[in-house]
Amino acid sequence: MYPKTRIRLAILLESTNNNDGNVYDEEIIFLYETAATNETLQTSEKINAWTNAAKFSSTTTAKRERLLRALTVTTPIDNNDVDDDDNGGNIISIAYAHAFAEYIQLILQECTSAVEKTHLFDLLDEGLDLCDQVEKLCPKEPVVDEFRGVILRKKYRNSIASSSSLSFSSSSTLTLTSISMMILNAEGDTAMGNIQQLQDTSTAPTQQLQQQVYKAYAVAAQKSYESVILAIYGDIKETYSSSYGSLPSVSTIHMSTSSPTPTTEMLCSRLLRHIILAAAAAREARMIYEEDEHIKFGQEIMIKLEQHFIAKMMFRKSLEINPNDGHANAQLASLGDKVAASSTSFSSEYVSGLFDGYSDRFEKELVEVLDYRGHIIVADATRRHIPSSVSSQSNQSSIVVADLGVGTGLLGSLFREMYPSNTNNMILWGVDISNRMVQQSQNRMLDNGDFVYDTVMEMDVNMFLQNLDSNYVHVVGASDVFIYVGDLKELFIECHRVLSADGILVFTVEFPSSKDVAAKGQLKKNGVGLLKSGRFGHSRHYIQGLAKDHNYDLLEWKEEVLRKQGSDSVHGAVVVLKKKVP
Repeated sequence: MYPKTRIRLAILLESTNNNDGNVYDEEIIFLYETAATNETLQTSEKINAWTNAAKFSSTTTAKRERLLRALTVTTPIDNNDVDDDDNGGNIISIAYAHAFAEYIQLILQECTSAVEKTHLFDLLDEGLDLCDQVEKLCPKEPVVDEFRGVILRKKYRNSIASSSSLSFSSSSTLTLTSISMMILNAEGDTAMGNIQQLQDTSTAPTQQLQQQVYKAYAVAAQKSYESVILAIYGDIKETYSSSYGSLPSVSTIHMSTSSPTPTTEMLCSRLLRHIILAAAAAREARMIYEEDEHIKFGQEIMIKLEQHFIAKMMFRKSLEINPNDGHANAQLASLGDKVAASSTSFSSEYVSGLFDGYSDRFEKELVEVLDYRGHIIVADATRRHIPSSVSSQSNQSSIVVADLGVGTGLLGSLFREMYPSNTNNMILWGVDISNRMVQQSQNRMLDNGDFVYDTVMEMDVNMFLQNLDSNYVHVVGASDVFIYVGDLKELFIECHRVLSADGILVFTVEFPSSKDVAAKGQLKKNGVGLLKSGRFGHSRHYIQGLAKDHNYDLLEWKEEVLRKQGSDSVHGAVVVLKKKVP
């Protein structure tokens, strides 16, 4: 009997298999195995036959054996080994990806039931050995490096769990779809915020594992891009040097999705997945430059390949897994997604992780590169509208100022210079959700050696305000902070409560760019929405409405250029509200 006929019969039996007794399992396995051993089959067909036979195996041992046969097919892989739709042999990558995914899934399933740590790490090492073996057979297959990253990440997280009181749960399900969601902890692992919390106490070996996770995903991204270039052009002519190797230049790409082949579509989707995984791993390893490089490269690729629909699909799937994930929402908004633009809040874990990772280069890049002026704008507006009773100190012994979202302390420094502690007895409170920002601002000093802040708290701004006494604060300042809050109703309520009788609330808001159609529509409709920049925008109508509803007088709405975004100016406004007392 011809081998392809056996495969078709096996598929037919699959469709009629008795779900109660699975009476045809042995016959299905027999048909697939006999087909797989026939030398006339193409390599991809043999791999798929062994993989399908493994699917119907009743024991883990039998599944392992058949999947290993799939992964050790030794027929040469060349351009003559093509499928019926003449896709140039790239179908081999899909076949190996499925077989490899099945085997890695078996290992991870055993990991979930491993009682002893020794056995767990033995299983993970077995997975790494398998990656090495498959790489020898398919040295240019990026899925090998992707799965190596999956195993190393699990090894890293279990290494942390072994040295801490926190434990990490994981799911036994690993599919090609769920792997693409690793950026969002699709395995069910503890949120990235807890990982960040533990990194400071991790040992050198676990830090090394973390960097190995990044390296694995970065190599996968490199190989994926090379496969895209080869599939489209057949040759790589122009390259550039990146942090993870020599890559083909983005400028050489000009493919449209108007008529993509199934193979090029698959390769492009895989490339975007690997870029996202590499960027996420770089963030966890605190390799901020590398994270930015991957994200920028991914954005350029999406534009050049016009593959926005693939990225949107992946991030929407991400939100199904974790509806509160800020990263997925921000990325969807950057692609002009209308649903993402309607978002009105970020999770605290996302915001804290964002600024923890940004803290080391925050001030230098923001001020020197992006020409950030938000702190100056807020300080100047405060000077223009500071209540006379506060400036003269005729009725009080001290000035109390609250700086929301202190960052590195840029605004606090201007406040302190405005009312030096040695002359006006100023009390300057600060709060930030980012642990690393809090550390930097706590240690910030003026030229005379005075600390800028009296106290800096690490918590959400609403929680911070809830812990302050009523009518206690004279000035609440927030420079580029509300753009990460979104819905401002609760914050307005708490600010009004803590402000003194003539106290003021001074803050900045951001506007959509001229090209941000989705956010413009959202602001026109609801007054607040997620911009393409990944920050929230607010309309004047929205702010005026909140001010009226919560007893503020609008003293100033002044449009300003807040900073740069690439070569473009970011427009917004500085707002000054005064507490209205009945």
